Amino acid sequence: MIYNHILVPYDGSDLSQKALFTALDYINMYDPKITVLNVEESDTSKYMFLQAAQASGFGQDPMRTFEEGEVSEELIKDIEQTFGPIDGRFNVVQMTGKPDQVICEYVDSHNVDLIIMGCRGLGAVRAAFGSVSTAVLRGANCPIFIIK
Repeated sequence: MIYNHILVPYDGSDLSQKALFTALDYINMYDPKITVLNVEESDTSKYMFLQAAQASGFGQDPMRTFEEGEVSEELIKDIEQTFGPIDGRFNVVQMTGKPDQVICEYVDSHNVDLIIMGCRGLGAVRAAFGSVSTAVLRGANCPIFIIK
């Protein structure tokens, strides 16, 4: 199968970095469009968790929302530090919302043919409530490559 548009949900975790490295390998095979999607949690019930994550150096301002097309400088720096200059190899999108829902909605509205994502992200506390990757497996309408 040829993949034209690959989505990589990215939170800066080791597994999301591995997922992006894997997606970049597909460039040589299929020359797909690759979108790196970072979703900042917007649920105010998780405000304290997000505040703690931010204080420890992970995540953005817990109450920050992103306008369409807006991407934080911190996210770009994080990605370029690991992967080098973006230089049109992929595009970066940052959104606010419930990660699994945002990912599935993005897939449906942007003709994504493949999701490559880590099985766990930075949200250790969230793992107790069910992982984002499990919810995406249930809700996405395209093949999913889970990185362990």
